[in-house]
Amino acid sequence: MLKRLILLIFVIVVIIGGVSLLMLNQQKGTGGEDDAEEKIPKDYEKVERGTLTIVVEGTGIVEPRTEVRIKSEASGQIEELFVEEGDDLAPGQVIAMLDQEDQRLTVQRAAIAEKQARLRYEEAKNSALPQELKAAEARVEELNLNLKNAQERLIRIKALHERDFASDQEIEDAEKNVETLKVQLDQAELTLKLLKDGGYERDIETARLAWQDARVYLAQAQKALGDATIKSPISGTVLAKYVEEGDTVVSSNQGFTEGTTLCTVADLSQVQVRGSIDEVDIGTVAIGQSAELEVDAYPNRIYDGKVVNVFPQGTQSPGGLTTFTVIVEVENEDRSLLANMTASITITTTEMEDLLLVPFAAIRPGEETNEYVVFVRNEKGVPEQREITLGATDYENYEVLEGLEEGELVKVKNFPPVAFD
Repeated sequence: MLKRLILLIFVIVVIIGGVSLLMLNQQKGTGGEDDAEEKIPKDYEKVERGTLTIVVEGTGIVEPRTEVRIKSEASGQIEELFVEEGDDLAPGQVIAMLDQEDQRLTVQRAAIAEKQARLRYEEAKNSALPQELKAAEARVEELNLNLKNAQERLIRIKALHERDFASDQEIEDAEKNVETLKVQLDQAELTLKLLKDGGYERDIETARLAWQDARVYLAQAQKALGDATIKSPISGTVLAKYVEEGDTVVSSNQGFTEGTTLCTVADLSQVQVRGSIDEVDIGTVAIGQSAELEVDAYPNRIYDGKVVNVFPQGTQSPGGLTTFTVIVEVENEDRSLLANMTASITITTTEMEDLLLVPFAAIRPGEETNEYVVFVRNEKGVPEQREITLGATDYENYEVLEGLEEGELVKVKNFPPVAFD
């Protein structure tokens, strides 16, 4: 029994020793890798290839893409109001009900006035005067025809008289007939003129216009009555309420006023940020570029957006700074972004891949303007000054066009003095 116990203890010791040895080897391996990384001196960083992302930053205000001011097509007193700020509404949901007793009475009065005007117009048209006017017009037409026939008969008789087929008395009788018809025609035309100048046609037109005016007034009264039930036209959230029960609202159909606004409703599931970008940077911003947005309410959250509009006209502040408005659309399905929140905007204007990059901190100004130098660690471990040509920058790294190679180490702090020729 004792031998078995000793054997068991020996096996356990062997296992523990093996595990410890394995862990020690792993630690040595890891330490070797760390040592390899630590070969880069702390004042240096490596020149490497990577992606350079150029961004433009600005600030803006969150606003709904769709915002509606709810007005009433009807006038009246609010009998019931069903919404408060923050309420979510569905399309067609009832917002308020109006008491329209006064408006209904106005419509009734307008309907009575319209009927009276129509009756006066019909009475004017159906008076006895039209028959007298028609008879006078017919008499003038008849006399014109008789006079024409008499004149033609006189011409024929004169022709017969020249051939001795008609007497002087026949010519005289024909001439008298023509003169008589002329006198009768003059009298008939004068009668017709007096009838027309008597104001009948003017009275008819006046009555017709009065009836038309009454019809317009009735239509306006009916439109002002409208629908006493006011509904939301969209799905959204009530941002602001401007009335209470008992208040009187004016119809938006009234020509002399815009009407009373009951509330403002906005769809907060889709919002946009109206941002301001400095004129120095606006030339690189374009529609379709991606953007990231942050708000103070959620410091650890980034919202993805897209530039959808760049205003062509800038705005100058009192201090002389000119900025341009940029609209960035952003999804807001969880409605965490609220109207009028302040947002920080970062727009990605350019993204360049596989560039040779040097840390921004490594760059030192050269002797001439637009000349730059870095200190490269040589084989002896000594920093060696070298002039380089730079390209784009994101202010963390610079694109290297000439003067450095991938893998070289450049000094990023504790610089020696720059040597000038």
